Amino acid sequence: MRRYWVKDNFIEPYHPGQNPFERDQALWKQDSIKIMIESKVDPRGWFRVMCHTADLHNHRANFSSEDNTPPLTKAKGEISDITLLTEFHFIEDILYQDYNYKFPVEGGNEKPGKWFGRALNHGDGMCSWILKADDELMVRSNIRSARKDRPNATYVD
Repeated sequence: MRRYWVKDNFIEPYHPGQNPFERDQALWKQDSIKIMIESKVDPRGWFRVMCHTADLHNHRANFSSEDNTPPLTKAKGEISDITLLTEFHFIEDILYQDYNYKFPVEGGNEKPGKWFGRALNHGDGMCSWILKADDELMVRSNIRSARKDRPNATYVD
């Protein structure tokens, strides 16, 4: 804390209103519940939903700051790439590239899955969590939307 000049602040016990993070945490929980209800996520996916909600909040403008700067921009000093957050909705149907296929195969080398948010600590900034048909999570960067209204969507790589 001394190295980074972090100030110590203590709140009075049993008065969570004195802690500004308590309000943020309540907003994150509200947004997570909305996402779970709207996308009909299995309750076992709550952790991925919370990670996605935190990712969204870290990239939104912070209207409580003087210059409305998003928290990650303020922390890093650079604007983050939010392509995946704007291209895909949580639990959207996607097609991912399957690397374990024998050429030639009917239908190509794509398999269906669901987009489960960005994989922030894996690979580059374009990696995503993918929920496969067998309820297993994996990380992929070669994905595209499977929505019919976007037939020409290309790989995000």
